[in-house]
Amino acid sequence: MCSSDLRPRDEGFALARNAAQKALTLDPDHAKAHSLLGWIATYYDGDLRAAARHFQKALELEPNNLDIISNSAPLLGMLGRYGEEIAVNEYFAERDPLNSNSYMNLGSSYFAARRWSDAVAQQREALRLSPDKIGPHIMMGYSLLMMGDPKAALDEFARTPVEDYQVWGKALVFHVTGRQEDAEA
Repeated sequence: MCSSDLRPRDEGFALARNAAQKALTLDPDHAKAHSLLGWIATYYDGDLRAAARHFQKALELEPNNLDIISNSAPLLGMLGRYGEEIAVNEYFAERDPLNSNSYMNLGSSYFAARRWSDAVAQQREALRLSPDKIGPHIMMGYSLLMMGDPKAALDEFARTPVEDYQVWGKALVFHVTGRQEDAEA
């Protein structure tokens, strides 16, 4: 898979937003539609207030929905509330222990909180459950680089199944280690 196989970013978000808005037109209390709009507001619009409103509504409607709980966690991290983000992702991982995304998300939360070795451990667990996942290799590469192990980071970036990320990871490691000519190549 190559990143060029994906829809253009703006098109994908527009399609998702339209689908969620259509769902809310049919059912204003559609919790998953509110969650999706919260996710879009977080990652695409950068409108954290709107994201919080949508996630609050979604969680009021379905407080035990693990997908909604998981989708809301990154907003906490973006607000600098890393401890709460970790707690939400730990809750998700405990309740859905066979879902590789739960460990990947928890690892990302640990990374944001600068808990590099915990981040690596969670990404390894995600890969144990889903060996072909892309994200864990990237997050482990970042974490290993932050831990001062550029060789291990380079090896991890090389394991991602997406060539664009392999090249990007290699350039990042070379840049951080002062190999500017190699990074630019």
